Amino acid sequence: ILSAVNLFIKKDKLTADNIVLAQDKSDARLSEYSQWVKYIAKASYDVMWDWDIVSGEIYVGDSIKEIFGYSLRNNTMNFTDFCNCLLPEEKDRVERKILKALEPGSKVWDDAFMFKHRDGSVASTTSRAGIVRDDAGKAIHMIGAIQDISRLLELEKNLEEQIIVHQEDSDKVMMASKLSFDVIWG
Repeated sequence: ILSAVNLFIKKDKLTADNIVLAQDKSDARLSEYSQWVKYIAKASYDVMWDWDIVSGEIYVGDSIKEIFGYSLRNNTMNFTDFCNCLLPEEKDRVERKILKALEPGSKVWDDAFMFKHRDGSVASTTSRAGIVRDDAGKAIHMIGAIQDISRLLELEKNLEEQIIVHQEDSDKVMMASKLSFDVIWG
């Protein structure tokens, strides 16, 4: 019986050691992953964010300062702070769309809206997030990114204007060549 007890104790110690080893490996991977996410966030033009829906706290990446001008204590804001950055005419629509996405069954949320910079100027933005749910299906986190697409929209508008001007010029050349052909043969 004594050797069976000793065997059981050794087996328990081995199991405990394996659990500690597995936890250490998991912690190391999590640390590597966290660093990887931070590097991506620094290299991106997006503002990465993680909304803890239960607490209402939104962790926001450092790029919020560079892109929108906001300095946040501990990189956190709450949902009300976020909503206050929306234009009044869009606030209700965006809030409704977010709340709809939090209903059971939704896996993602995306939207485009105007977002105020700290200096009061306004940016055209797009945002997309994945929804994390608990075992009961209740939304507990929303993790995503917001991107200022103002410059992209401006470039697109300029390109469209140039295309229109070139089309008008092309039409004038076609008309002139037709007229000159008619004059030569007339």
